[in-house]
Amino acid sequence: MRKISESTMKLLDSYPVLKRCVVKYINEQDDPAYLTDLTAYVRKMNVDEPTMFEWSKEKAADFYSWGHNSRYANVFEPELAWNTEQMVIDILHYLVLNKISDESGFDPAKEEG
Repeated sequence: MRKISESTMKLLDSYPVLKRCVVKYINEQDDPAYLTDLTAYVRKMNVDEPTMFEWSKEKAADFYSWGHNSRYANVFEPELAWNTEQMVIDILHYLVLNKISDESGFDPAKEEG
């Protein structure tokens, strides 16, 4: 499930922080006690995830029904595991459409703690 096509990986070249998060997500086992770097990246984007990823009303309601961290652990990350490539493509579309070239503000490596 955690696979990305070569064409999508090529598109990630313009976004090195996102690419690093995606490669780490694909290649490493994550500690279940922590959110993945890719999830942290999306959180730092400060978007409405159900809208951005065009989730159904039911999925959005489920997402909103959880507390702030729990919604990512219990709804976002399972969706990401199931639909990795499409969600990465959606992130790329958002960055391109909003003309975001400096993604350093989304870098999970810059988080405190």
